Amino acid sequence: MAEVIRLKAVSRKCNIRNEHDVKQKFIQACENLDAAVFEPLISKQDYFEDLDKYRFLEKLKNIVNTVKLKGIMETKLVMSTCSGCEIGHNVHEFHSDNGVEFAYMIMEKNGAVTDIFRCGSSLGMDKSKPYEPLDREFYNSFKKFLDNKFSSKRSSDNG
Repeated sequence: MAEVIRLKAVSRKCNIRNEHDVKQKFIQACENLDAAVFEPLISKQDYFEDLDKYRFLEKLKNIVNTVKLKGIMETKLVMSTCSGCEIGHNVHEFHSDNGVEFAYMIMEKNGAVTDIFRCGSSLGMDKSKPYEPLDREFYNSFKKFLDNKFSSKRSSDNG
């Protein structure tokens, strides 16, 4: 008989009195592109996206700052559906005039928020965009480097 091994035992239960506020403040933080709005509502013991409070907030801040670098100052919430790992689950997409900037899934059980994590497979996502380009300049430079490397290799192979 196969043995089940559990690699981590992290409590995902939030120690927050009003769970509705957690969800609403997270949405507000994403719409206003301000991670600081969400910070006071979560405790050090809360884990979202398998990250502790500070790592989760840092990741959220990086995401909203990347959007701000494009000159976007706010997003609008549009509900969508996951077409990937949680097929059919509600996804919160955050749109600018350019389309979906990022999307999150908010998992709830009995009215309590149990997890919040990025969704790269919501129906509104442009699948041609990189999933999480936290540094667009680096991504473009690296892509150009790879394109040049492989195009010069093909040229030398043909010549």
